[in-house]
Amino acid sequence: MLHDVKKKLGIKRVGHTGTLDKFAEGLLIVLTGSLTRLTNIFLDLPKSYKAVICFGKETATLDPGGEVVREGGLPLVSAIKRAMCSFQGKITQVPPQYSAVHINGKRAYHYALEGEKVTLKARTITIHNIAMTSYEAPLLTLDITCSKGTYIRALARDLAYKLHTYAYVHELSRYGIGPFLLSEAVDPKKFNPGLHLQTAAEFMKRLKNIRCLTICDEHCQRVVQGKALSDDNFKEEKITPGSYAIFNSHNEFIALVTKTRNTYRYQMVVAKEFKA
Repeated sequence: MLHDVKKKLGIKRVGHTGTLDKFAEGLLIVLTGSLTRLTNIFLDLPKSYKAVICFGKETATLDPGGEVVREGGLPLVSAIKRAMCSFQGKITQVPPQYSAVHINGKRAYHYALEGEKVTLKARTITIHNIAMTSYEAPLLTLDITCSKGTYIRALARDLAYKLHTYAYVHELSRYGIGPFLLSEAVDPKKFNPGLHLQTAAEFMKRLKNIRCLTICDEHCQRVVQGKALSDDNFKEEKITPGSYAIFNSHNEFIALVTKTRNTYRYQMVVAKEFKA
């Protein structure tokens, strides 16, 4: 996928903001050039999925490509609704054996492929929303919004265990990353830079946890050179502590900073030079 984008843009520095399982499909945010340094901002955004879970069977990979290793019964819809209440808010989750989690410098799925079962540590995740869309046994369709680090395959596994049965994820589609939706996306093979490439300003101004500042023209070079900043350098008034994207008067994104009580700390600077 990234190959198509690189080829059409004619650049080598292209990065994505979170992988999808091989069997899954959906939204992926792609950053280019120096903006690849913003990857962690987008990784931290909540993700929204449509998941189709198949009850009655568990596969080794917890997806449709794995060998069936366990079989069980089909739960009633009333039982599913009760069990789902346990998967709302902050919960602990053990990643699947087939996952990219590092153990002693090696990915967990490498151990699994070699037939070795390893102990994976539980991690705290957040399920912001989980709702049943439909249930036509054995297939349950869920709408899920969750924090980074969440494995939907593990969620399906644990929901089934709560119901004293087994399950795997039959289909998975990611339709949202923070405020960005799949309906806005373009197929990489149909990507046209002149039509579809968005500016950093268009992206950054949609992030709720990052506010915007406009640097006065006479102080732009201070930002480019990474010099100390003060509230007087900006057009806005009453700037409170927090994370800020800095723009010049031409609405070009030039830096990301964190303001504490009296100082500004640079997270990154995009521009190498600026002429007012």
